[in-house]
Amino acid sequence: MGKVKFRVESSQDPPVDPFEIELNSGSVVAFVGYNATLKSLTARALLYELCQTANRHFDFVASLETRTEDASKALKLQLVDAPKDLLPYLVDDYRLSLRAYFSTLQNAIDRLESYAERVSDDRTRELMLSELDALRKNLQPQVFEYPEIKKNHDLDLLRKAWGIFEKKINEIKDQTSVGDDILLPLEVDITNSPKVHDKRLNKSVPLNLASTTIAAALLWKLTLYFFSIPVSARLFAVEEPEEGMTPPQQVAYVEVLKALAREIPGDNYVVLTTHSPYIAGESDKIFYFSFENKKFTCKPVDVPLPMAKADGLLLLRSIEK
Repeated sequence: MGKVKFRVESSQDPPVDPFEIELNSGSVVAFVGYNATLKSLTARALLYELCQTANRHFDFVASLETRTEDASKALKLQLVDAPKDLLPYLVDDYRLSLRAYFSTLQNAIDRLESYAERVSDDRTRELMLSELDALRKNLQPQVFEYPEIKKNHDLDLLRKAWGIFEKKINEIKDQTSVGDDILLPLEVDITNSPKVHDKRLNKSVPLNLASTTIAAALLWKLTLYFFSIPVSARLFAVEEPEEGMTPPQQVAYVEVLKALAREIPGDNYVVLTTHSPYIAGESDKIFYFSFENKKFTCKPVDVPLPMAKADGLLLLRSIEK
């Protein structure tokens, strides 16, 4: 069985109590903890290190390296062991729900940049262009990477991934009263048309009526396409996949990820950063990130106690009311 092993130590800042994490092939690992405890930074620094030896045949690897470079500067992460030519990817925490709006936003940005160029005050013009550039960079990654990932998939692997997905969804349907039209009500893709398809109504609906549900729908599809790229090893990281998902969807998503990691050929690794007890509780292994004794640290836990207790407290309060 393959593994990815890395060590995190202090640079000058932030202060870190050194820790090691080992990811085993065929498993889903959750990074949990309170806000600003290095969960996301650790995942991003890991992806940056993996990009150094990743297969450069895929253009999105270069953009991923750029997106995660700041994390490598902030955190000292040493890669101890990993498969060669591992293909890494990250779904950012600013969410896929914005991606389908991108073509419209891009046109607006282009027009605003044109106006900014005509502003007479140099300082004002510079600030406007800087803000517009920052907006573009925040919206761009998965807009361009999703079609590329889709383009590089292998048809046989995609059939296998869809088969795994459908089998798991049917198992969950049999265990609960939730049907697939409730778990996954929308069919979404990134196209020039600002529409999504509602499977329940069998009709297209405007994006502004679909809310953040499109985030979950796009994430499911991106996941299946990524696991359909023919490589010997993959690492798929998602920051806060619970965004836009109901608790049953969160459970279903992790169950599908576990099946994909085990059944798709190759060494497959999944890392999820999360605040959700449903995501953490369904994962194979949990690492708890915290700030103790004026240092950041991380340790494995058998159950997501900090998150489960918080969830139980909220439930108790609702019952008391």
